[in-house]
Amino acid sequence: MSTRVGARLAALLVAGIAGTGTLLAAGLAGTAAAEAGVLPAWAARAAARPTPSWAARDPAIVLDDEEEITVPVNGRIRTLVRGAVRVLSASGKESARCYATYLRGSSDVLDLQGWVADPRGRVLHLGRGDATDFSLGGQYTLYSESRALMLTPADPVPGTVFAWEYVTEEEPLLAQWEWWFQGRRPSLYSRLSLTLPPGLEPEVIRCGPDSVVAARQDRTWSWERSDLRAAPLEALASTAPANGSVLLLTVKGAASHTAAGQSFADWSEVARWANGLMAPQAQATPALGEWVAKLVAGAPDTLARLRALARAVQGLNYVAVDLNVGRGGGYRPHPAGDVMRLGYGDCKDKANLLRALVQADGEQAWMVVVSARDRDHVDERWPSPTQFDHCILAMRVPRGTRLPTVFEHPVFGTLLAFDPTAQLTSFGDLPAAEQGAPGLLVAPQGGGLVRLPVVPPEANRLERRIDATLDAEGKLTARLVERCVGQQAVGLRGARRRLSETDYRRGLESDLSASVGSVQLGSFRTDDDTLTGSFRLEASYVAPRFARDVQGQLVFRSALATPPVSLDLPDSERTMPMALEARCVAETVLVELPGGYAVDELPDARHVHRDFADLDADWHVEGGTLRYTMRWSLRPLTLPPARYREVREMLAGAVAAGRAPVVLVRR
Repeated sequence: MSTRVGARLAALLVAGIAGTGTLLAAGLAGTAAAEAGVLPAWAARAAARPTPSWAARDPAIVLDDEEEITVPVNGRIRTLVRGAVRVLSASGKESARCYATYLRGSSDVLDLQGWVADPRGRVLHLGRGDATDFSLGGQYTLYSESRALMLTPADPVPGTVFAWEYVTEEEPLLAQWEWWFQGRRPSLYSRLSLTLPPGLEPEVIRCGPDSVVAARQDRTWSWERSDLRAAPLEALASTAPANGSVLLLTVKGAASHTAAGQSFADWSEVARWANGLMAPQAQATPALGEWVAKLVAGAPDTLARLRALARAVQGLNYVAVDLNVGRGGGYRPHPAGDVMRLGYGDCKDKANLLRALVQADGEQAWMVVVSARDRDHVDERWPSPTQFDHCILAMRVPRGTRLPTVFEHPVFGTLLAFDPTAQLTSFGDLPAAEQGAPGLLVAPQGGGLVRLPVVPPEANRLERRIDATLDAEGKLTARLVERCVGQQAVGLRGARRRLSETDYRRGLESDLSASVGSVQLGSFRTDDDTLTGSFRLEASYVAPRFARDVQGQLVFRSALATPPVSLDLPDSERTMPMALEARCVAETVLVELPGGYAVDELPDARHVHRDFADLDADWHVEGGTLRYTMRWSLRPLTLPPARYREVREMLAGAVAAGRAPVVLVRR
């Protein structure tokens, strides 16, 4: 989905911090046209701010980050953006960039200036002629109206201050704004101001425990924060702002559509607005009807017909063509018939096409817009479509259908959530980020916010069995069988499709070597059953030096393949909540022990149970065979930072079980 691109969000996208935006035709602006200048007063004040000791180790520091939005009684909204950054080390020069974003056809950059103050105090002035104009369309975008003018010093050395200022005008679409005070760099001053005409007032939702009180002067409201540390990059972090660093604004007036654009009283209003943009695009065509008849031919029941239609759309290429974004086009799919004829589309195009196919087959389906970031990103208190960046579908299925992504809706009945963009995710499953997330079900009546189903750990499972023989020299001969379902299978399925036979073999050898040392991989085969969503791997291998001889004893680790838990959390303080994903691993290892040896030492059984996870590991010897069993499951919960130690210990325990040593001695 394409939505209005804010200046600061676009900068994050291009910098690779908050997304995957791609520079299609950008280069560093040179300083050939630059001229000597002086810093404007606001930039001089920013440059005079010293670097505090708590930020001295960061690559760069934000000295000033401001946005002033002015809404006229009638006409285009004007925004003044100001920023200043001090480069503290060579790796921080990437932060010395200004991105003046605009939408071709509905917004313009009226003025753009920059100032480069080197450590000696010399100032160079940059203008619009020094900027590079490029598309903000991503890797899979054929065309996008979202663009940016990038202004940057050629090679800022540590100590350089880069300041910029630009003005944009845009046609009002949504009277809603999102402002992030905190970013990936420490910030000494961050401020948002909003000037409104009489009759309009801002309604603010504050995220997190910190209060940000608005200052008001006449018809201007402003919010500011100072001395903000860099937002941490932490594993398993939820994107829900928990530290008061975000403001969510809605402008309210006498009517929902104001001079500032559209606003919404509740989620039902958002659903009706989105339905007006989406519903007309799902009209059936004769060619579409013919395709439906061909796809469902021979399907024995309703569920089989829906699965056949879903798989057909899932197989279409993802290609985005973003048009009329500033007028709601970011939420309006292309006509279903056109997408079918061309054979490609973005997420909303594919979901809309599938909806049209389902309806042409006599069933019902509804568009659902979601956030692809994670299940905690959407704030349910703020009815705004700007919180969503992705589109999926909810299809009505027969009552009693038992699939992990089936849920009940009070108006529309039994529904199955499906993401036709996720090409490696099977029918009845959802990408992990969407599970349990709020989604906007788009309908003229009865639509609104729904909670997408959460797939239980057992439906996202890895089952592994290894039968092996260990000889007296420490050589291991093993046969591995793995079967994965749900999201556990997605990564393996993708790697197998992406890699050649040689590269896949090399990667498999590397994974096994990490656990058992040098490996000689024999035969292997994979089976990818997209109907059930399972991926199966069989492989035979030899590890010549698996067990080590230590003073006449053979010592080896219990796990004979890649550890089922690969996440190694650091031993540090935690500041962000943890968004856990559902997982389940069941591992059985049988090792025939060498003749003349007996077990001298086995690890102690481990049984650890928490509200978010379970771990059971046991070791037994039965008639000359060592049997190691391990079952580990993780439930999809969001936990506060205070529970970080528990989570770390549980994940580390699952890894440690496989690394626990077994000691054999000669009889």
